[in-house]
Amino acid sequence: MANDTNWEAQLDWSKIDPVGGIGFYSFIKGSVLKSMDEGLGQLVGIKEDKERKLGSWDEIAKVAQRLNDDFHRIVDAEIFKNTIRRIDERGCMIFPDGTKMTIQRWLEFGQVFTETLCQGCRIPDELKKDVAKTAGDIAKAETLRDFLKGYIEVAEMDFRLRNAPARFKTKLFRDTLRLVNGLVAMGEKVKVEVLPGFLVPLAVEVGKIKEMAARTQKTMRLAKKAIERVGDRFWMDADPLPKMV
Repeated sequence: MANDTNWEAQLDWSKIDPVGGIGFYSFIKGSVLKSMDEGLGQLVGIKEDKERKLGSWDEIAKVAQRLNDDFHRIVDAEIFKNTIRRIDERGCMIFPDGTKMTIQRWLEFGQVFTETLCQGCRIPDELKKDVAKTAGDIAKAETLRDFLKGYIEVAEMDFRLRNAPARFKTKLFRDTLRLVNGLVAMGEKVKVEVLPGFLVPLAVEVGKIKEMAARTQKTMRLAKKAIERVGDRFWMDADPLPKMV
């Protein structure tokens, strides 16, 4: 390039030829990542809505605790117990099936009700499970998104490396190898068998990127040893990296 101090600004990105091909690269960058961001936004919204509902149940539990405390202060008082006993002795409600309902039995029911609200019920328990599951799906989706972004970053850094002036190549090579190592490490965290349902169709693409990353890592590690031996002379060949395979 005529002006190698500003070489990166002169790159013609229409000529990028990434690992996996331009079609695969464009599909991941232009379609998949956009859809993933939208899907993640929806998941986060669902999680926040469920957390708000959980917060409401927590508030109910706090109010119920105060109610339960006040309830016990009343019904445990001897004067109150004696009053209720005298009332129940004079009369009670009888249901059609013959069941007798006294004030004392109503109070026992009230005690069970307030204690249940204090301790929680199946609704908040299920909500907690849903929140935990949604949080797990978000974490898995974010890991996959970062992995796919890592592939795009590696592909674009590789293009810079191949088109940089010779005096910049060794530094760019180190940066690229660092990104490739990171991509391989991220790939180990992406388990397609536990991906949320809406991400399962990406299993094939994930497998392709993992294979490409492993192959590229092997090539670059061989190149790293060669560079350590011969230094910048390594870049005298027009395109030395493919020869490392």
